[in-house]
Amino acid sequence: MSAGSFTLPSRILICALLCLITSSLSATQFVLDAQNVDLEPGAAPARQKKKGADERPILPTDVDVDPFWLGTIKHRSLGVRDVESEAYYKVLDHARKTQYVLQKKVAAENVARHEKHFREQPETARRKFSLFTDVFTHPEEYTGELLTLKGYVRKNHKHPADADDPSQIPTYEAWLYTPDSQHNPVVVVYTDLPKGMPVGGSLVETVEVTGYFFKVYGYRAQDGLRAAPMLLAKTFDWTPKVVRDTTAERVVYFLITGALVCGLVFVFWKMNQRQHARLSKQAAEPEDFDPRDLQSLDLESLAADKRGNESGV
Repeated sequence: MSAGSFTLPSRILICALLCLITSSLSATQFVLDAQNVDLEPGAAPARQKKKGADERPILPTDVDVDPFWLGTIKHRSLGVRDVESEAYYKVLDHARKTQYVLQKKVAAENVARHEKHFREQPETARRKFSLFTDVFTHPEEYTGELLTLKGYVRKNHKHPADADDPSQIPTYEAWLYTPDSQHNPVVVVYTDLPKGMPVGGSLVETVEVTGYFFKVYGYRAQDGLRAAPMLLAKTFDWTPKVVRDTTAERVVYFLITGALVCGLVFVFWKMNQRQHARLSKQAAEPEDFDPRDLQSLDLESLAADKRGNESGV
């Protein structure tokens, strides 16, 4: 069909359609350019904010985090990457603002569900369930879920002020060791320090913590790179050490010890006195001398013997 075969109305209609298609393509390109974000290779795109959306206040009962926040998380990566920082701050703020009691209830349900799934697998049915090991080996199944861990804290430090944190709430970092972690730590970042809980290193503090599993966190150790599960939490259930007042016990101890020492000194003194009296008696009387032998002596014979000796002289 030649160009001359098109009537004037047909040509006007074709031109209108071409203009409409061109406008649609330009609008589409504008939207794609506006949504373009600078991401690390392989990272999922972050959700774009709409004005007024995604800013709904967090209710105390909203314990479940938005799964879309977690799309940028990459397990076994070093530290918290820049592309993960938004999710990090949001989850931490979510933990701070929701009810801790409700968090613990949901965490117990989550752990029970994972343990049940573990028991149902033929290859693991006869093995003992270890929450630490399961989280470490299957982190994708736990990302963003509430978990409860028990153990003892060896390090507990306050973070320096973070200018990038929108909440500007002080945060703390504790290294938790659980009975099944085989001396490997769980890194816990939290916002509310329990009253009276010490801060520093070389601690042994018994705790229970409920928090959101964020990622398997890579960090530099003295012997190279290591990884540990990271929880973002509100606070700890801390069991303070019971420090007894032993003043009364020490007083009783010293009194008993003093009485025993005095008793021993008296016994030795008494034994020494008896020994001294016996030796004095032995020195005053001849050995094997019995005063009763005086009754058997012939005093006149003794006197006569004495005179005979004198005359002989």
